[in-house]
Amino acid sequence: MRDASISKLKKIILLEPATTRLGELLVPVSTRPLSEVEIRRSLEQAFSKKSSNTLYKRACALSRYVEGFLLLNHRGSPLRLKEFDIYSYLGHLENERAGATAASSFIEALRFLDSVAVLTCADLGRVLSPRITGFAHQQFLRKAPLKQKDPVPCLVIAELEKLLLRQEDKVQICILGQLLWCFHAASRWSDALRLQSLKLEKVKDVALVTGEALGSKTSMTKETQTRLLPYVAIGTGVSGLLWAEKWLDARVAELGREPDPFLPSFSCRTGRWALTPMSSSEAGGYLQDFVEEVKALMEPFLKVDIKNLGTHSLKTGLLTMAARSTSIKFSMSERRTLGHHIKPGDRSVLTYSREAYTSLYAKILACFREIQLGTFRPDSTALEIIDAADTMTSGLSVQQENIHL
Repeated sequence: MRDASISKLKKIILLEPATTRLGELLVPVSTRPLSEVEIRRSLEQAFSKKSSNTLYKRACALSRYVEGFLLLNHRGSPLRLKEFDIYSYLGHLENERAGATAASSFIEALRFLDSVAVLTCADLGRVLSPRITGFAHQQFLRKAPLKQKDPVPCLVIAELEKLLLRQEDKVQICILGQLLWCFHAASRWSDALRLQSLKLEKVKDVALVTGEALGSKTSMTKETQTRLLPYVAIGTGVSGLLWAEKWLDARVAELGREPDPFLPSFSCRTGRWALTPMSSSEAGGYLQDFVEEVKALMEPFLKVDIKNLGTHSLKTGLLTMAARSTSIKFSMSERRTLGHHIKPGDRSVLTYSREAYTSLYAKILACFREIQLGTFRPDSTALEIIDAADTMTSGLSVQQENIHL
């Protein structure tokens, strides 16, 4: 993805090198010309601060503009930006029935290019007139409302833990275990692929898995991108069964002790692990397949919309359980920490004091105990949970009144 993005940007910048400061450096007039290898390296260095997803999104938007510019028969270079040309291009997007966010994405791509390559033949402050930004805003409002994925129910997770223990295929165990890790550590899929190490601790019938990840999706600065962040998961899970040990053993057998990437994509055609990280969409497909496999066991008790499950459903699953717990209460601060939404000033404290998660996961383990005993049903409807909490409160009030009498 990154290589494709650099190739697109190289083609755009070298259409007329004099239109950007970066282009002038890549094709110097007074010194010897750079080789293809040197040009490529310079571009990789210039865009090194940008994530691959951002780079690809911006490069695609700019490539689409260059093609549209040439299609509309405008004269000159696409990067000698003029207000009328940009306005015409937005009209072209509308006529072509492009997505509602296409115009806004293009404007963001222009600002992105200017921030790195530095446009020398255009002043974006003047080119992006009020009618252009207004046009893009008007189109953006046509966007369909954002619909979040459903959280994975705790009973589904319990069945997936049992499925992992029944599995013999180590490839399936590696993938399913990574999905379960995302639930138990309340981790984004992309953050789970940044893990550098995992450690399993066992005491009696409880297991704890601790890990360290190099940065996260929200790490923006050099310091945060090179800092190890702690992650914790209950290795005995919702079911009370030791799923994590089998997962970690399968990882070592299949991928070695320090694989890079942490979990590669798997090719069903060749039957081999690839060299690239497994994408969230691929992982989401596996999640739906695994849930489909255990759904028959839960159908009488729980209905699951498999199509509305994705990797983000795993991160929100544990947070939903914590929010619905009435007997074991989680403060807003604890729920933020559980979801790794940490205030900038507290990040260093949590990095250097990993025990901050100890008391938090003691509460998570207590919730799992209640689920196993049947006294806590986090997959119930909101009304059922409120009614159960009210019944419990009323019972306690009657007991206290009798004791007083």
